[in-house]
Amino acid sequence: MQNRFLKFFASILMGLGVLVFTCSVLFVAGILMEGVTHRFGEGNIAPPETSEQSIHLLVIVSCLVLGSLVGWLLARIGDWWRRLGSRECLCKIKQLLAEIPLLLGGECLCLGILILWGHRLAAYEVGTVYRQFGIGAGIVGPLLLLVGGLLFRLLTRATP
Repeated sequence: MQNRFLKFFASILMGLGVLVFTCSVLFVAGILMEGVTHRFGEGNIAPPETSEQSIHLLVIVSCLVLGSLVGWLLARIGDWWRRLGSRECLCKIKQLLAEIPLLLGGECLCLGILILWGHRLAAYEVGTVYRQFGIGAGIVGPLLLLVGGLLFRLLTRATP
């Protein structure tokens, strides 16, 4: 009975994590493209943003990226509990810690590409805040991927 409850709870945790991750990633793409291009709806053009509005929007985007990380962690933990049971799950924490920089690196790289590509569709000149954020994400993304790849290789090799 306890094993059934644990698997049920793990399935709910995994589903909740997938939902949070998916919604966060989709909202990030939509919000960021609307902010960079100043286009919304069916091609309507929004007035130019001030730098404070751009910073506020990028704070929301950053919070959604962290939300996607939390959702991904919930989904991974729920999946391990569902498949392996709670005792075997604890040995996979090293692998989970190595995958975090890989996820964040991929998301940063995608953010940088979205901002880079978004200026082609922009109705106005893209603000410096967006450019700086895109350049930073484009630099940090590959670095996180490199660190995550090295950590993953190092930590999973040590695990039997």
